[in-house]
Amino acid sequence: MNLQSASDRIVRTLLVSIGIGSVLFTALGLPGIIGQYALLLPAYSVALVVVFCGLPPVTAVLALRAPVQVLRILATVHASAALLFLLAWIPAMTRADALAGGDVPWLLNTIAVGTSSAAVALPFVASWVFMAAVSVAAGVVRFLTFGSADPAQAVQDAVMLTLLAGFLMALIQLARVAGVRQDAAAVEALDAAATGAAGLARERQRARFDEDIRGQVLAALADGVENGDESRAQARRRALAVLHRLDRGTGSDDSELLMPEDAVDRALRTVAVGAGIPYSFSRAETDGALSVPVDVVDALVDATNEAMLNSLRHADRGRDRPIRRSVRAARTRRGVEVVIADDGRGFSLSRVGVDRLGLRLTILQRVRDLPGASAAVQSTPGRGTTVTLAWTEGGR
Repeated sequence: MNLQSASDRIVRTLLVSIGIGSVLFTALGLPGIIGQYALLLPAYSVALVVVFCGLPPVTAVLALRAPVQVLRILATVHASAALLFLLAWIPAMTRADALAGGDVPWLLNTIAVGTSSAAVALPFVASWVFMAAVSVAAGVVRFLTFGSADPAQAVQDAVMLTLLAGFLMALIQLARVAGVRQDAAAVEALDAAATGAAGLARERQRARFDEDIRGQVLAALADGVENGDESRAQARRRALAVLHRLDRGTGSDDSELLMPEDAVDRALRTVAVGAGIPYSFSRAETDGALSVPVDVVDALVDATNEAMLNSLRHADRGRDRPIRRSVRAARTRRGVEVVIADDGRGFSLSRVGVDRLGLRLTILQRVRDLPGASAAVQSTPGRGTTVTLAWTEGGR
């Protein structure tokens, strides 16, 4: 669960590919770069080569370790620089007729590298608008440098550039869409796994309850076959207790059905392991065993499941390092406490209401409405989120 998202991995791969492509385009265009150096202002030529040709390989190297946010900024800088250098080409020429009827400005032959950077850094629609702007600017530059009143050559070159840049942009955007869909599928799979684990935990709780009832029924029958008034009275008490528990168990209220602390541990462990999050259970020094109402256990399990899913959906966004998550349950002196924590992006409680966290209010409120139970959310931007659930025996 600490692996980076598919979208981030694809962005890194694309930027590495663009860096390699930039080196190849630069190598193929080297004769033009050298031949046209004297036709441009020296400062412009140096800046063009250093920024436009040098930034993609540097970004490709950084893509192995740097945060994706930083990589997107570098790709945005490269795309913006490509358009600015293209617009500045005509003013930077030392002679207006230096390329009249001759070679194509070398920047036009490699400008598709800039539009590819835009395809990675910008939203889908914005990247296509950017490519259209670059194509128009390239056509104008080609027309002005060609020095002919006939725009046919300039239009032809602009169309060829549009086809090449559009083809590369479409491939890049298809890869990005695939990453987004893969991330969405992963979240759905985790949601289904965690929900299934929660259901399995409840089924196991019911199975243990049924087993307990069967044991009490057998004990009542055993008391009934004994001779003596005391044994028969004990059998009657056992039978009434069993009937009472069955009535409560088949109704909608589980407040009087109890589970031992080991069963609570197993239920919480099941949902945590199902979501792939590390789980631990600790016990304080207590005077005896603890039994927890089944409705409390169900509420704690559901709230734990929802808090884990919320972390899996949101904590990784904008974070490029692995996110640490944990579920820590503890037997306190008079109850149970569950802490679901991550060190992800976090948020400001004053700006983001609990109803916008992905934690369903009904889940948290269900815990708070139980006697002796509480639920709290703590979060700090950049430092993670902690959800604390607790139940105290006899509390209010």
